[in-house]
Amino acid sequence: MIDKSKLGENVKKSVIALIVIALIIISIFFVQGLKSDKKTVIQIGIYSGNEWGVPQIDVYRIYDEAIKLFEKANPDVIVQYRSGTLMEDYSEWLAQKILNGNEPDVFIVLGEDFDTLSSIGMLQPLDTYMKDDSTFHPEDFYKKGIEAGIYDGYQYAMPFQIVPTFMIVNETLLKDNNLTVPEMDWTLEEFLRMCNELTKDTNQDGINDQFGVVGYGWENTYYAAKGTFEAGDKAIEVYDEEKLRKAIEVSKELYTQNSGQIVPPYAFDQGLVGFKTFSLAEFRAYKPYPYKVKKYSDFTWEPLSFPSVDHNTSIGKLYTVQWGMSSRSKNKDLAWEFIKFMSNDDEVQQMVWDYTYTLPTKISVSNKASAQDELLSNVLDSAFLELVIDQSVIEPTFKKYQKLIESMDIRIKVNIMDDKSMQEIIRSVREEADNILESEN
Repeated sequence: MIDKSKLGENVKKSVIALIVIALIIISIFFVQGLKSDKKTVIQIGIYSGNEWGVPQIDVYRIYDEAIKLFEKANPDVIVQYRSGTLMEDYSEWLAQKILNGNEPDVFIVLGEDFDTLSSIGMLQPLDTYMKDDSTFHPEDFYKKGIEAGIYDGYQYAMPFQIVPTFMIVNETLLKDNNLTVPEMDWTLEEFLRMCNELTKDTNQDGINDQFGVVGYGWENTYYAAKGTFEAGDKAIEVYDEEKLRKAIEVSKELYTQNSGQIVPPYAFDQGLVGFKTFSLAEFRAYKPYPYKVKKYSDFTWEPLSFPSVDHNTSIGKLYTVQWGMSSRSKNKDLAWEFIKFMSNDDEVQQMVWDYTYTLPTKISVSNKASAQDELLSNVLDSAFLELVIDQSVIEPTFKKYQKLIESMDIRIKVNIMDDKSMQEIIRSVREEADNILESEN
């Protein structure tokens, strides 16, 4: 005979068990739903300002629009950044973040910080990511842009923007002085000769009012002579004194040509100087819209490679903006995807051209953008850009380099103005360089 009370109890237990199971299932789905709604946050580090001294169009527009595209392609990701950090404060801000252990997953790496961050293990090597990613092709980028992110044989940063440097020539002034505009393979001897012929007192008041060049320093000659800077503990290990001697000789000659006058930068604007060192960013800012009027409107001017030593390769300085990844990032795969996106995506690289005065680091985008710019394409074609980039020098990034180069520059200029002998200048530079290299800070 069936015990109805027990049956009822069993049914009640079964119902409770089913309810419990249902609640567990609902809870699981609820938790999974919460997890699916939770997005991964990627922090990036950026700054406002630049090394080449040209006003920025809209500092954050390129980042805001690129981030929107990246988040659209990656719906489960949010990219965040802190605005308002100036370039001059950026190193300290980043260093503090690193000390506190909360640095961004991805950040722009200043040249002065690159070697230090790489050597202490704060930057994640990108070689494996580059090798294993079938959508990434290093040959799509300017070679020098890629090289700028290499330290000790490893790739620690990827290029985002690049700015080559070159010279511009006042064609009108040269023709007025019966001088022929030089060819692209012109030499240092030709340069000095033309500067000498251009430098003169045109109104007979005893003071030069027309000059050969502005902005050309000893380092330009040093690089043209194939001089390099290497990390070391002594000056003789860091730079080549014979090539430095050549660089100082040229600077002394130009100073003598100018009768000791310091040529103001605006003198070129006024049509009073034959040659001026220039960056692509300056060229783009001064030549086209949105400045609306050509800054140098009273004469014809064109780009020109730097003079070479004995018809060797012409060499100019190359500025780069590089992305690096924190070695402590908890989202390294996503961090790589963001770095690749900023450097490799055609739409983002087009933004580099549209929203900055720099050059896209991806060759195909750079060539297409410059060719479509009617005003620039006539004088700054892709062949010229590739030439000056290929012949560029990437400034060293070893610790103390910036302090060293600034000290050398001051010593050389002051000693030239004081009419010191070559031996005295070389010794003065060496002594100061040794002091800097031997100091602990």
